[in-house]
Amino acid sequence: WMGTADVAERELYQGLIKLAAGYVHAVRGNPVGLAKNLRGARDRLAAARDAEAATGDVDLVGLLAAIDNRLDRLTIDPTDATVDPPRPRRSTR
Repeated sequence: WMGTADVAERELYQGLIKLAAGYVHAVRGNPVGLAKNLRGARDRLAAARDAEAATGDVDLVGLLAAIDNRLDRLTIDPTDATVDPPRPRRSTR
């Protein structure tokens, strides 16, 4: 992510990194860290989507929906550190 001057592309990479970091927290049984990183990932991935970044074939709409679903589950049960990361899909556009 540091090798690009494209701000939107940087948001994409940083969002994916935060998504991965969130699930490292889940593996360690830390739902607070999971939630914090998922929120950060969501913000960055949404910024990349809104800026129409060079996202390759990543389906950001589907990925954002999966993150929203997981955050909703954490709202219902803040202690849920289940390790169930979304699987990024290819975009159909």
